[in-house]
Amino acid sequence: MCGDRSGGAVDFCSNPLNVTHGLSSAPIGVHDVINVWSADAFRVAAIGALPEVTSWADLAARLGLRFPRLLIADTFHNNSKLQGEPFNTAISDRVQELCRHLDEYMESRNRDGSPSQRTTQIIRALFTGAAGAEPAFTAESSSNQQKFRSELTFADPDDANSAIFAHWHGKIRHRFFRLHFEWPVPQASKKMKLLYLGPKLTKD
Repeated sequence: MCGDRSGGAVDFCSNPLNVTHGLSSAPIGVHDVINVWSADAFRVAAIGALPEVTSWADLAARLGLRFPRLLIADTFHNNSKLQGEPFNTAISDRVQELCRHLDEYMESRNRDGSPSQRTTQIIRALFTGAAGAEPAFTAESSSNQQKFRSELTFADPDDANSAIFAHWHGKIRHRFFRLHFEWPVPQASKKMKLLYLGPKLTKD
């Protein structure tokens, strides 16, 4: 077991492993082989080995695999505005980066959903711009919230009789895309709901 060297002189807890192909007296070649010994590391390696994302449906599926604390609603990728747009790798990469931040935010909360010190740091850096950089996530202006309230309201994936007004979004400058999500996240929620991906909704 890694961390315990009592099993012998050979250390299998390194990455990559240096593996000799063939007999020790007549080696054919030496290869570096990726080595993992924990479930989390194996999961990351397995996801990293998946084929490149090539469609919006692929992207939604990949987000579900990579970020277990995010709930990908049907409206996220199965909406007419996105379906009318050709798939773009640059947009996909940016969406995955934004989702990495959102998943990290959810992970940082205490077990009861209350904010931890790390949660506060993430909010300051990514939602307020207090760290000096432009925030990754912003709210629509008050005027846009009123003018486009219907466009910014989405079906609640957990309750068919409810809707969520989701004006907070991550900006994707390429083709002026937006990623809308539920914010603030209720303390009792274990997952953040991603509700829309597609062209900017607040356009006349």
